[in-house]
Amino acid sequence: MITIYLIRHGETLWNKKGRYQGIADVELSEKGILQADKIEDYFRDIKLDAVISSPLKRAVRTGKGVAVSHDLPLIIEENLHELDFGEWEGKNSKEIEKCWPGSMEKMFTQTETFKFPNGESFEECRKRAAACIKKLISSGGNKTYAVVCHGVVLRMIICSFIDIPIARAWNLSLDNASISVIKCFNNGLNVLDSLNGVSHLKE
Repeated sequence: MITIYLIRHGETLWNKKGRYQGIADVELSEKGILQADKIEDYFRDIKLDAVISSPLKRAVRTGKGVAVSHDLPLIIEENLHELDFGEWEGKNSKEIEKCWPGSMEKMFTQTETFKFPNGESFEECRKRAAACIKKLISSGGNKTYAVVCHGVVLRMIICSFIDIPIARAWNLSLDNASISVIKCFNNGLNVLDSLNGVSHLKE
């Protein structure tokens, strides 16, 4: 069995302000740095075979402590970067609705076909993210991985591996610095063992 811990990066200033980030390389906020430290503590006694991260700074900073505490390199996987929101990046929902009336609703109701202006579609994001996880699974063995990336990417991974439509991605709650777990059995069965774990963030 392969166990994959799916970690969403800590809070950023744009998260706090409700701005779409996408591939914009936004740093963690002070709160996000504290969350990253708590994630490191959570994994201190969990054996990991590898720690893999999106190339974006907010994910790298979240995963770095986990890798260092296990004497592992932080493996950067380019295809785990957040969905490219194109012209939406840096804007909040009110600004987006003003520039592209009705597009926010379409994102939620037409997820499987929606594409961001000069950005990606959800399906494009799903394909590249799922390919990364399939590569881990194909390595075989009884291994445990920590994967640090982003809200949309994690939703696409979960939908892909438990075989639900990406239109249901919005039914998955994933807070900043949350930890979810997928277990991949040798018979091909994938189980979402836990979702949006945040108990490690409590004072």
